[in-house]
Amino acid sequence: MSEERVRVLKLLESGEIDVDEAIGLLNALDSRAEERGKKNKVIRIIVAEDGEEKVNIRVPIRLAKLLTRFIPKSVLEDLGEEDIDLKELLESLEWESVEGELLNVNDDGDIVIIRVE
Repeated sequence: MSEERVRVLKLLESGEIDVDEAIGLLNALDSRAEERGKKNKVIRIIVAEDGEEKVNIRVPIRLAKLLTRFIPKSVLEDLGEEDIDLKELLESLEWESVEGELLNVNDDGDIVIIRVE
């Protein structure tokens, strides 16, 4: 148990804080620990044409989420018509335990691979 958690419990025990305050403090400590432990995931996109790699890019998911602000509203609406919520997708990729290959298309030497790392 961390020193900070023990300190919160001792404050509760001594009556300096009540149960609700202790719960709030412990939840805040948990949130901080989760944020520190979160891996900075990236989306890797690889494109090859006729067997020759043309694109190999890594985009941090946090940056991708930020860049969605610059996508034209009409494009987001078109995606929505196909039941694709880009912001929700990026959010889940960042927080869920999704890692590995999401897409692998090979069409006679033309390849597109998208993975989360």
